[in-house]
Amino acid sequence: MNIAEPQLISSRFHYFSLLPEDLTHFTALYCDPGIMLKIMQPLSEQEAKRLFQMVTCNTQTQPAHFFKVVDPKDRATLGVMGFLPQEDHQLHGTTAEFGILLYPEFYGNGTAKEAITTLLTYGFEKLGLDSAYAKYEENNEAIGRIAKFLHFNIDTMASNADKRICRIKKHTFLDNLTRTC
Repeated sequence: MNIAEPQLISSRFHYFSLLPEDLTHFTALYCDPGIMLKIMQPLSEQEAKRLFQMVTCNTQTQPAHFFKVVDPKDRATLGVMGFLPQEDHQLHGTTAEFGILLYPEFYGNGTAKEAITTLLTYGFEKLGLDSAYAKYEENNEAIGRIAKFLHFNIDTMASNADKRICRIKKHTFLDNLTRTC
């Protein structure tokens, strides 16, 4: 597969496997206190670089699981999204944590909902996942709305009452996706 071609395409966006030159966007997003405010503590630059290495280390030998979100009209990078690997840099089993980070100028126009829908479809249909989940702060109303729209189960995390975890099973997601399209 040509790395310059998008690996995923949705109605408005293209999604490309992360390349070494995407490190700047990745660290900018993961280290920004404003962007990370309703998700988790911002990462240090060193932590962001380590995570970047984890999500990009096997893209030549395995299907990609982390992408940059690009507007095909002007090739602007809107953010990054993907399935988070475990410490050994692999996705394990049939459940994976996913995440998305967007630059603030792309909030509020359906970008996250479209990107998450595309990512989950890929995870369930191409990577063979049976379920997916995301963690976020209770006050992250935007992700809460997306989770409800996509029919996630939302729970309070036992370890932290201010954190939420939303989970969805493959059959629930695909059944509801079919009904909403």
